[in-house]
Amino acid sequence: MKTTFRALIVGFTLAASSATVLAGAYDDLIAAVYRDDTDTVINLVNRGMDVNSVDPAGNTLLHVAARNGNVRLLEILLKGKANPNARNRVGDSPLMLAAYNGKLPAMDFLLTAGAELNHTGWTPLHYAVFAEQAEMVSYLLRKGANVDARAPNEQTALMLAAKNGNLAIVKLLINSKADATLVDQHGNSPLTLAQKNNNTELTKLFELIKAEKPVATTPEAPKLEAPKGDVQKGDATKAEASKIEPVKVEPTKSQSSKADANKPAEVIKPDEAKTAPTKPQESGEYVSPPFQTEAATAK
Repeated sequence: MKTTFRALIVGFTLAASSATVLAGAYDDLIAAVYRDDTDTVINLVNRGMDVNSVDPAGNTLLHVAARNGNVRLLEILLKGKANPNARNRVGDSPLMLAAYNGKLPAMDFLLTAGAELNHTGWTPLHYAVFAEQAEMVSYLLRKGANVDARAPNEQTALMLAAKNGNLAIVKLLINSKADATLVDQHGNSPLTLAQKNNNTELTKLFELIKAEKPVATTPEAPKLEAPKGDVQKGDATKAEASKIEPVKVEPTKSQSSKADANKPAEVIKPDEAKTAPTKPQESGEYVSPPFQTEAATAK
């Protein structure tokens, strides 16, 4: 009986010790990935830590590596079966964070690994446009991003660009056949959003697009032939189809990103205070993407 009791005590002690060791390893893993310490992350994963480990905010190791643009760590994590389409608590995927932060090599690597480019809700294109990453926007459009994808508030990338007043990105989207006639859940079109923000240059551009957009034509009226000997004072006129040339705009070099109060920190520090996941911030009729601005760490 005593032997059995001692064995139970030893078992519980070992289990408690193992739990403590694992908790410490988890803390070390999360801290290492946030400080971009690739070697330590790899070492801990090789010792048995889950490649899909998440921090309290729901960010996986892949989320943080994508945000940091750490291609070496992305490659190792993906080889270890990390989920390229994992979502954190506010719905961000690793691809969306790479798009927002303009990490082109990381974006290219994730797409090759099967990360989803087009999906419902906020998309990588929305994030790149919102963050005014013109080079990333151009890249995503070439890769087949849905230019008219709708965010939860029904806004398109073109509406976000109009809201930001970014002419270079507006031109990129228009050249990719973005529909300037679409409206969001409040009835705002890119034109009205440009007007509300007193952007005269974009307002003129959208007014020109609106005026020159081809309209449906009516069938040609048949010609009436007058009887022989009578004088015909004019043939019936034809309903001519609109022959307006589409707006020809050339993309310009990427404009400098403007400081934005809603923009998340470039690199999240592991020692920041624990906060609840952020939600979309409403400002009047405009809802911004639900960027994860701060990450909590295990205490």
